[in-house]
Formats: sequence, structure tokens, C-alpha cells
Amino acid sequence: NLQCYKEADKQVLKVCGTGDYVGELGILFEKPRACSVAAITPATVWELEGDTFIESYRKATMDTFGGASWILPIAKALRVLMKKIERTSPDKFKGIKSR
Repeated sequence: NLQCYKEADKQVLKVCGTGDYVGELGILFEKPRACSVAAITPATVWELEGDTFIESYRKATMDTFGGASWILPIAKALRVLMKKIERTSPDKFKGIKSR
């Protein structure tokens, strides 16, 4: 299992098990990592570079959704919206980030 936690106070945000993944939001939203991750039991992890992740994501959505390449632009639009909320209402953005 992997434990995801805030570096500053070591608060555990979630525990991941087999088949779970971490780090995708930082790539999709071009944000710094939101937490640190540590193995709490022996684990095998795979690491993908950002470009490899995006290309694999595109291929998977095409294979799964029959060419629905609209999913990635929606993620990018959501990133823009989140930046606007963060800039104009930082108190509301803080609540969004903690969920």
C-alpha cells in the first residue's frame, strides 16, 4: 500500500492499494504535486513521464470511447477554471483542493 500525505504536517490524505494511481492531477492540471507518497507495505510501482502519460491517456480514451478525444480538452478547460477560482476566490479554491 501507498500512503499519500501532506509534507508539512504528515497528515494522511489517503491510502492507495493495488491498481490505484497517484500524480495524474499534477500532469493534467500542470500543478505542483499536492502530496507526498510513501510505501507502507512492499509495493511495485510504475513511473510514467508526463508526456508518456498524456499519450497513453489519449490512446486509452480513443480505444475505450471510440475516439472521444474531447476528454483531454475538458481536463484542460477545468484547469483554467480552477486557476480562475484560485485567483478570484482563494478561500473557495482551498476547499476544492482538500476534497
